[in-house]
Amino acid sequence: MTGMKTCGHTMGTPDLNVLEAIEFFSELGHDGIEIRCESEHLRGCHLDPDKFTKKSGRVILETAESWDMEIACLTPYNKDFISPGKREREIEGLKKVVEIADFLGSQRVRVYGGALPPKGLDREKAWNLTVGALQEISTAADSFGVFVCVENHMETLTETALDTVQLVQDVDSDAVKILYDQANINRIGGESMEAAIALQKDYIFHVHVKDQRFERNRRITTLLGEGTVDWRKIVEGLRGIGYEGYLSDEYEKHWVPELPEPEIGMSHNLQYIRGLLEHPAIHLG
Repeated sequence: MTGMKTCGHTMGTPDLNVLEAIEFFSELGHDGIEIRCESEHLRGCHLDPDKFTKKSGRVILETAESWDMEIACLTPYNKDFISPGKREREIEGLKKVVEIADFLGSQRVRVYGGALPPKGLDREKAWNLTVGALQEISTAADSFGVFVCVENHMETLTETALDTVQLVQDVDSDAVKILYDQANINRIGGESMEAAIALQKDYIFHVHVKDQRFERNRRITTLLGEGTVDWRKIVEGLRGIGYEGYLSDEYEKHWVPELPEPEIGMSHNLQYIRGLLEHPAIHLG
């Protein structure tokens, strides 16, 4: 791979099934697709790990190949590595997604950095339980040649870049990388993009792209270029560390239905990203 690529995230296409989303993203001009993995009874589900079969997987593969699309990342939502009644089920669920990723030829599985500890459980114990869970998952991932990418995400143990790096280092596996999300870091008042990229530069393996602004402490999701996330600087920062992975348009239509339809919003976002990739900033000395 030379240079950064783009992919569409099916969070932006809740009313399309995965095959329709592959066709839609290909027609927009994306290189790949990031697929949400949840129970099929939920709106916007695109791949139910519990219902996945080799037969259904082959249909996805054949469709992706026919549209010259890569399966860039699978995105499950398991994160409770703390509750005794859920921990093993969550771990096994992620192992299943890792195996599906291998079948679909995807190198990446997004994972949460665990869950914030409930009242009565200290952070250190929650941290150690999460590290242990990710070590078990990473062993499975390593056997398939798949990478689990811990996301900078609110209400997890990896809200900041610093915490994300520390978790990845504590897990201590070559199969564990970072999913960089500056909008999420900004949302909790974390590091600047310069600091976040510098801290995480050795581990960034996937990037979520979205924009936002804040009014009276209320977060408002916007199209790219209409909010406060400086994607020109971020793209230049990523280029500076030699990042050659995906920029994934995490268009939040699933959670924010009042956003423009994906034909409008995701088309705008892709053109915006392309503009940044094709016309890098010129730094005058």
